[in-house]
Amino acid sequence: MKHAILLFMLCTCLVASAQITLDETYANAGFTGGNFSWQTLEVVRLELDGDKFVFRDNENKTLKFYNLDHSLWKSISYSGAIDVDPVYNSANVLYISQYLFDLDDEIEFLYVDVGSDVGVTQVVNEDGTFLFTANDQAPRLNGSVPQNQQPIYNTSEGTFMILSGANSSDGNAYVYRLPGALQVGIEAGPVGQMSDGSSLLVYPNPTSDEVRIDYALPQGVSSGIITIYNSNGNEVKRLNIDRSTDHVNVSIREFAIGTYLCNVQTILGVGATNKFVTVGQ
Repeated sequence: MKHAILLFMLCTCLVASAQITLDETYANAGFTGGNFSWQTLEVVRLELDGDKFVFRDNENKTLKFYNLDHSLWKSISYSGAIDVDPVYNSANVLYISQYLFDLDDEIEFLYVDVGSDVGVTQVVNEDGTFLFTANDQAPRLNGSVPQNQQPIYNTSEGTFMILSGANSSDGNAYVYRLPGALQVGIEAGPVGQMSDGSSLLVYPNPTSDEVRIDYALPQGVSSGIITIYNSNGNEVKRLNIDRSTDHVNVSIREFAIGTYLCNVQTILGVGATNKFVTVGQ
């Protein structure tokens, strides 16, 4: 009888811990208007600052970033972006990143707007300025994978599912916490690790003499290179890597004091990225 009671209690605890729970509601973050303007909520993984909820308010040209505890982290306005059709808001934001379009720690992203016979692509900086503008050019895609794995996201603090109201009277977005983890898409892992399995860990950081770069190649890839760039985006060193070891040591005595970015490049493209700082001896 005792065994039966214990088994019942254990099963009850397991069921309770495996429930899907509503974690937060974001007002008007799932709204689609009659003029095709829309707001969305998603998760992105920033190279330096990690996983964030992002409320994309396309109608008001604003990105609002929230920490995983749902506290507001940062808000970015891109009100100066070009509208190719001011009546219909067909614009989109892609590839939210810190080290893709330049090498500082600020956020940049791709802004795209396409009309019936016109289009524009711009790279927007965190301060609302523009790093790049291409008039009458636009990518033919709808999302930036693997950054955006809608509607379920693995993060460093658990797995979330984001749903939006499905009728005209409900424009909210609902964030649910899931008991398990998604086995594909954005994978939680250590700093510098990508979903393709590649990783980079640089230490000591900061350094005045030498850095050790621990790396892992993507699954099924036998060789690649590690490329190091300075803060101006200029390549300063290139290292051949393979599976015979899992690290390289790099003397930085000839490097100028400053911030450097390094990444893994293979036949699959650019993988894990990390950053280190050199200081005077």
